[in-house]
Amino acid sequence: MIRISDAASINSLINNMMRTKQRVDDANFQVVSGKVSREYAGIARESQRLVSMEATRDLNVRFIENNKIAKLRLDTMTNSIESSEKTIKDMRRMLGNFLTAGKFDQNSVENLQKFAFNALLNLEAYLNVEIDGQFLFSGSRTNELPVDLGLTNLEAFQQDYDGSISEYPTTRDAHLVQLSMSEDTTKQNLKYITSSNWLTFRQDDDGDATDGGTSSIEATSALFSDYEVGSRINVTGTANNNGEYTVQSVSSDGTKIFVTTEMLTAEETPLGLTDETTTGVAQVDTLTLGGTFEAGDVFTVNINGTPLSYTAVAGDIDIDGVRSSLRAAINADPTLSGIVTASDGGAGELVLTADNPGVSFTTTAFAANGGVTDDSTITITNTTPNDGNVTFTLDNGTTISNDLTGDVTFDRSAGTIAASNANAFDAVSVGDVINISGDNASKGTYVTVTAIGASNQTLTVTAGATITTIDGTVIDANDTARMIFDRTNDTITADNAVFGDLRAGDKFTVAGTLNNNGDYTVSSVSDDGRTITIASSKLTDEGSGSGSTFFDYNVGTRFQFDATAETIQAQNIDGSLLTGAFSELEAGDSFTLSGTVNNDGIYTVGSISTDGATITLAASTPLVGSDAIDNDGAGVAAPARNFTLRTGNGIVFTASSNTITLQDITSAAGTEDIFDNLRVGQQITISGTASNNGTFTIASIAPDGASFTVSEDITVDETFDPSTAGTQVSLQIFSADGTIESSQSYYGGNDFVTTHRVDERRLIDWDVNASHPAFEKAIRAMGILAQGQFGSEGGLDQNTDRIKDALYLLNDSITSPAEGTPPYGDEIQRGMDDIFFDLGLKQVVIKETNVSQENFNNLLEGFITDTEDVDKLEAITRLLDEQRALSASYQAMSRVFTMSLADFL
Repeated sequence: MIRISDAASINSLINNMMRTKQRVDDANFQVVSGKVSREYAGIARESQRLVSMEATRDLNVRFIENNKIAKLRLDTMTNSIESSEKTIKDMRRMLGNFLTAGKFDQNSVENLQKFAFNALLNLEAYLNVEIDGQFLFSGSRTNELPVDLGLTNLEAFQQDYDGSISEYPTTRDAHLVQLSMSEDTTKQNLKYITSSNWLTFRQDDDGDATDGGTSSIEATSALFSDYEVGSRINVTGTANNNGEYTVQSVSSDGTKIFVTTEMLTAEETPLGLTDETTTGVAQVDTLTLGGTFEAGDVFTVNINGTPLSYTAVAGDIDIDGVRSSLRAAINADPTLSGIVTASDGGAGELVLTADNPGVSFTTTAFAANGGVTDDSTITITNTTPNDGNVTFTLDNGTTISNDLTGDVTFDRSAGTIAASNANAFDAVSVGDVINISGDNASKGTYVTVTAIGASNQTLTVTAGATITTIDGTVIDANDTARMIFDRTNDTITADNAVFGDLRAGDKFTVAGTLNNNGDYTVSSVSDDGRTITIASSKLTDEGSGSGSTFFDYNVGTRFQFDATAETIQAQNIDGSLLTGAFSELEAGDSFTLSGTVNNDGIYTVGSISTDGATITLAASTPLVGSDAIDNDGAGVAAPARNFTLRTGNGIVFTASSNTITLQDITSAAGTEDIFDNLRVGQQITISGTASNNGTFTIASIAPDGASFTVSEDITVDETFDPSTAGTQVSLQIFSADGTIESSQSYYGGNDFVTTHRVDERRLIDWDVNASHPAFEKAIRAMGILAQGQFGSEGGLDQNTDRIKDALYLLNDSITSPAEGTPPYGDEIQRGMDDIFFDLGLKQVVIKETNVSQENFNNLLEGFITDTEDVDKLEAITRLLDEQRALSASYQAMSRVFTMSLADFL
């Protein structure tokens, strides 16, 4: 037995037992967990590699999880796109069936339009899909609804888009345009200019009410360059022109929008056919012979260039004898007798009558004296031939006059025109439009030929200027007599009460007029049944000639100096305030006064009045002089503000060059920069001069901005000095305020592309949004089909070309480019097939990436396991060994304590 006699030996035994216990615990951890160590310190040499492998594994796990979310997004998008494609293909199939059936009755057309409208609703729903509160087709603007077509029902849609005045956009640019403007952004904060007064509205751009009217909106600068033809604009904030309009065209310089309108043209139609028979009247020329009869006198008559002379002989008893002999000679001449027939008239008169009524001839005559007395004469009185007062002009330019028709009989009730000559109307065909002209009751009437009688002598016609109601009733000039079209009042007034059966909302078609052919809608009918008021769409003249001003400059100003109040006030020459004169200055600004009577000097602004007309000086710089009024060249200059204002300007009109110039009356130098911010074509109104008040059109502006030339003639040279005359001259350009928005776009997202990282090196783009050409073309096609009510001017039945146009867009939406010619210009060549290819590629990338990452993680797990895991059999063996060692330690410790206790006892 070993005796342990001291504490050190006991402590050593205890420590050895504790180490054994630790090894037992470690071995037990390895058996239970299968891991080598609880901490990286236990595998210190492999820890760096292990950490790297675990970090890579964890990163791959995150990529895999994110790719699963991306796959969900792709699957959802694919489902929406597949549904959209089915909707588009169904619409295309519907169109194909419609065209095959060839039925354009109301039921067929309305069913097609309902189908198109419901297809729009479907597309809107499919493209507004979202996941976790984020819209998938909005680009990077994922919290914004991507598609808003503003759809409620088909009737409301067709009210917004009537297909005539307000057409659904036909181009991509017009479909997606988003613009808004409320002032002239190029002319902000400029002297003499109010940039918010920037619009001129014209009901008829050319101002001629007798031709087709086109309404225009003109800006003070080239602000409309980006506006798209076919787009809808919304006008607000004006006095008379608020509403929605369709852009018909944009001027080349970007200053004007022309909008689609519905308005009448001032016109008065003829009465229609009137019962009458026209008879041709031959030309008659009367030759009167005079003077003293003598043998040898020669009398010469020239008809259509063929002369005939007769020499008097002794056998001619008197002047009537000479006349009779001359008559016989004319009738015997083979050429002249084919033109005229000569006959005796009164004493000494020879009457020449045309053989063909209505065919004119030319007569000259003279007498040559052969006897002693030189007094023989021939005078001529001629009459204008009457060809029956009727000429027929065909629409191809062919003219048929009375020499072909002979007498013409018009029968109002039968609607016929009959000629007395056979084959008179050989040149006429059924369907020809004929204009009747001449001095007769039916003059000016346009008729359409519906039938031609035997021997081409009789025409059955429909009298021009017809109104056809939606049920097919034709009201023509035979019913209405005269009709007056009035642009100002939007009315059609007939001589007869023929409109009594029409009601508000009825559609009708006007044909056979010079300028008013087209489809219209009845707004109201007068009580007497003679007048229709149409539902019109047109602008109202606004912002031209009077009202608000874009440019406002007064020639003839003065400064009033008040030494008591320490103020300088800008006034018009009549003493009224010059509002806004000093608005560009601010408190603390330094300025120089020059050219005054007694107040020249450098001053500091204390304050500016609210109306901008008065400077109150700072206390540190009071006026150096006394009260005064200066109107002859005094000036305020603040260089730091680039501000100058002088009194005493004069205006000069130069007739030779049509130039208007502003100049300083004290030096005759041009007042520069005044007109810098105006443009050619603007109309400037000048008032207050002695001789040249009026409105002028700017033709050019001088480089120094002191003068401009005008398109009109200046007839009076004038140099006008307001300070001498005591009256102010105003130069003003008038405009109106308002806001114009072109924000028809259905798309509420943006075109920014977001990305998704599938692994450390690869990205995929989320670049398919609701404005993709495939969706846009399909939406446009369906909107074009759905617009316009049946029977209206803009209805699909009246515009059947839209069906094939829409069919092209649908085909191009599915597979681009489609066969055929794009109806609305070049389209972006991308379709649904491109989208599916793109999404399919993304799905493959995500799938293959996830498989690759999972496989790689499996490999990493093997390396990690080899490093971290322990051989369980070895661990169990080691645990058993350590447990036995621990047990032996416990036994040894027990014996030690037993022995120690015995010694103690």
